[in-house]
Amino acid sequence: MWCGGCLNNDGSNSNKKIYDGIEFPVKNKVLIWNELLPSLQFVLPPDDDYSYVIEEYDAVDCTSTNSPHFISTVRISLVTEEDANVWMEKMSEHSKCTYRTTKTIKSQQKRVKCKFAKHCQHFAKKLTPKQADKSALSRARKVKTPLSSQLRNKKTKCPSSFTLAILIPTQLQKRKARLHPYLLTHCGVFKICFTHNHLISAAHTLSFRDVSEETKKEFTALFEMGHSASSARHAHEQKLLCEAELDNQVALADRSVNPNPQDICRLYDKWRFSSYGEDNGKGLFQKLQEAVDLYNKDGKGKAVLQWYDAGQDQAFSDDSCDTEDELKPSKKKKKK
Repeated sequence: MWCGGCLNNDGSNSNKKIYDGIEFPVKNKVLIWNELLPSLQFVLPPDDDYSYVIEEYDAVDCTSTNSPHFISTVRISLVTEEDANVWMEKMSEHSKCTYRTTKTIKSQQKRVKCKFAKHCQHFAKKLTPKQADKSALSRARKVKTPLSSQLRNKKTKCPSSFTLAILIPTQLQKRKARLHPYLLTHCGVFKICFTHNHLISAAHTLSFRDVSEETKKEFTALFEMGHSASSARHAHEQKLLCEAELDNQVALADRSVNPNPQDICRLYDKWRFSSYGEDNGKGLFQKLQEAVDLYNKDGKGKAVLQWYDAGQDQAFSDDSCDTEDELKPSKKKKKK
């Protein structure tokens, strides 16, 4: 990585490398985001709360995509597992690359507080012979269909991956911290192989991203204003088209910003269930009882809720039901 020399312009040998006009290595030096290489700036989030120490960096030649390719090890100013989860979300949002969990790694509490191993979502795992035959049959059926939506393929066997470990400083590192204080403050060790074999900013690739939390909140606000799933989708798309700072075509293709109709319907069903409860059954009556209690507390009037059993076509009475569990709508018995 850092070893190996190169010739300078004057012919002298040096163990330093030059990437994008910046001389490396810069070992044991804490850097902010503006001081990083452009390729690292493409991946690491531009947040003032984080600082970095580059331990290893190797550029990888690639002409198939327009994104940078490199292998690097960077120390990050992370201390807890919560900090690591927040940082990974910001990294994924900034780089527009979605990573999935490769495997769950049990932490060794003596040296490692927590560790994450993830791979690009376009990675295709090796299939068993039975799975390969099933996949081939599925692809053959899709080719016969005229719909272009049936021909979308997510897996490109992308080799990009990374690991992030939060280390617990050992006694040896504490002694070394006299010369290198960052060993105690930059406990996050980020090792990444950023070698995607697909275009990152292409419309096809962006359509597979996860819906962001900010977008979910925007749709929830639209639902609370009285929009249905269909009208909320049209209102959201009009908003994206009116925003001049965004590339309209890219914004409409990005699923994290503009979810597809199925995602919007799921968000609407989830919001409707949390706001109004179940369509029928005990949950429905509980939500109605909460609304009645709130109305009575406002002092505008008085209301009473009468539970009604549609199966028996009659209302419940206090004499016939002693417990709340008995106030469930009963199911009609099927006639034999």
